[in-house]
Amino acid sequence: MELKPTLLSLIGSHPFAGMDHEDPYTHLYTFMELCSTIRASNKDVEAVYLRAFPFSLAGKAKTWLQSHPNKSLNTLEEVEEKFIARFFPPSRFISAKSAIATFS
Repeated sequence: MELKPTLLSLIGSHPFAGMDHEDPYTHLYTFMELCSTIRASNKDVEAVYLRAFPFSLAGKAKTWLQSHPNKSLNTLEEVEEKFIARFFPPSRFISAKSAIATFS
């Protein structure tokens, strides 16, 4: 499966840099939405996502991905899980939940 330069350009135009104001869930949703425009068989879909994901990152997020040894992230599920754990850790979730609960 070949990734077209236009798709990579589109994906790269919405980079996630790992800044505090960025939402990793929104980034993943946008990334998946863009990748879903590719026609691929079910077995190739995950490979497309895994190959395209690095093009959606910049800054600290790109450094985070590059810090993983080759072949250590084998599935899209693993990438999502570790990406969310790194950029929206449980402490941030608890803090946001507390802010909502104590809103007046």
